[in-house]
Amino acid sequence: MYSESQRADALNTVTLIENIARLATQGLFGFVFANLAEVGKAYATLFCNAAVAVIGMGVLLLSSFPPADSSLIDEHTRTTRL
Repeated sequence: MYSESQRADALNTVTLIENIARLATQGLFGFVFANLAEVGKAYATLFCNAAVAVIGMGVLLLSSFPPADSSLIDEHTRTTRL
């Protein structure tokens, strides 16, 4: 989906977003677990985790990807055609 010159930047961006998402998820579920443990229902964290997983699966099912036989149009090709 990216040209050769943009590939390293794209991979670095994906890694950064992945690390932010991991930290946010650990913080959120740590907070949820702490609150549910105070009430004596720490097992309910599993249900919250399952709900987030189902929502994530729904988002992925609704996302669209380029067709398998599509080709990449880079900036050089786009400017020469105009």
